[in-house]
Amino acid sequence: MSVRKKFRAIMNGKKLVLMPGAYDALSARIIEAEGFEAICAGGYAAIGSMLQVGGVVGTFALGSIIDRFSFRALALVYFIAVFAVGAIGQFGHSIILVTVAIFAAGFCIIGGQIAANALAAAFYPTSVRATGVGWALGIGRIGSIVGPLVGGMLMTMKWSTASLFMAAAAAALCAALAAFWLSRLAGMGGTGKLVREGQAIA
Repeated sequence: MSVRKKFRAIMNGKKLVLMPGAYDALSARIIEAEGFEAICAGGYAAIGSMLQVGGVVGTFALGSIIDRFSFRALALVYFIAVFAVGAIGQFGHSIILVTVAIFAAGFCIIGGQIAANALAAAFYPTSVRATGVGWALGIGRIGSIVGPLVGGMLMTMKWSTASLFMAAAAAALCAALAAFWLSRLAGMGGTGKLVREGQAIA
């Protein structure tokens, strides 16, 4: 029996059908492995999953890019993220354009976040590197908590979709400026390493 005929037979049956939502192939496999007969997957879920897909691609791609062009490339990636995040709120009328914008945002934001860990590791001297990176990651988690709270407050204030994503783009702009400033402060050379060991900032 084909998948389509099997699904129709389930839907035409008399018993209650529980269909968990799946937003990508992996979550669909997990739902199937748990024994559910069907899943619910819409266009929104598929498009939303592009954020994570872009993040995976960005994680692998940005490592070699930053290693070759120095950590100033991280600032450039975040500057691109400003336009990608802002574009999500502007391209709601086009599925293709908003999908591309979401993928680009995931590539820059999620992939850039992983690359920022390398920036933090190179920023601190060996004696305090673990502590410094731990603090950097901890502050990042604070941002991940505050962000949704602020977003929820703005939604209760009846901000438009375009305005909400412009506010998120402003946060990406702050990250870009911070990455550029830190790369200069740490004295990064063309290979992404400290010019002199003595220039490490405690």
